[in-house]
Amino acid sequence: MKFFKSCALLLMYIILQSTVVSAASSDPNNQTRLEWQLQNQWQLSESPVDVVHSLDGKYVFILTKNQTVQIYTSTGKLEGSIPVEKGVSAIDIAPRAETLYLIDQEKNSFSALSIDFIQNINTAGSPFLGPENAPVTIALFTDFECPYCRKIEPLIAEVHKRNPETVKCQFEGSDAALNRKTRQILGFSRRTLCQRATQSSSY
Repeated sequence: MKFFKSCALLLMYIILQSTVVSAASSDPNNQTRLEWQLQNQWQLSESPVDVVHSLDGKYVFILTKNQTVQIYTSTGKLEGSIPVEKGVSAIDIAPRAETLYLIDQEKNSFSALSIDFIQNINTAGSPFLGPENAPVTIALFTDFECPYCRKIEPLIAEVHKRNPETVKCQFEGSDAALNRKTRQILGFSRRTLCQRATQSSSY
């Protein structure tokens, strides 16, 4: 009997604890029932005015009182901040967060800003085409065995032909995405690059 009482008390404790993070309400007129639960929360560095998130849920854009639009990831990491005019009072974004829309009440204007998220890529030790110290590097994520990836080869050749001294095409690949043969080719290319690095600056 004590065992069953202990189980019952434990069950009641779990139920009571669950009500801390979720809640429910009902409308007596139409019997509508709503339930909600806190999914995420983080502290903002500035007072918010408006908020919008990308369709895929990856980014959150927050317009602040200090005339900035702060861009956060869904986990609360601040990716960057964009200054805006004082009269901007509302914002919106395109589905993939590639465009930011601004409404300026003081100027009665609408603006659209293109957004690019820049990622740092470690290209050390990867095979490349072009000068080693070229001012522009194109990181090409490809699979040598993929027939669709091969369609970009003429474009890369044309870019190299028109910019032989200023552009370097770096060939990258994800081990998780490429097949075994492609990983072997990339590995061989990296070893060859290391062996011939002192002989030439382009391949």
